[in-house]
Amino acid sequence: MKNRKPICLPKWVDDDGLQVIMNKETRNIGWIGLGETGHNLAFQLVRAGYNVTVFDKDRKKSADLEKFGAKVARTANDVAC
Repeated sequence: MKNRKPICLPKWVDDDGLQVIMNKETRNIGWIGLGETGHNLAFQLVRAGYNVTVFDKDRKKSADLEKFGAKVARTANDVAC
């Protein structure tokens, strides 16, 4: 597991030029597991304007998603609430 690269936002995202789409839908989405695929999919949902709550055992993986508007749950059970 030591050879894995750290999870980060896609290369085409820059902090200044990213625009979150305005979405009037009030659906809440919970996402558990922020591996490479889960992180990118959760980011796309955040970018699309959904209310996304994320959880991963490694809290560092959710730091950049939180910066773009995702809520970070303390436990997996909190995602469902």
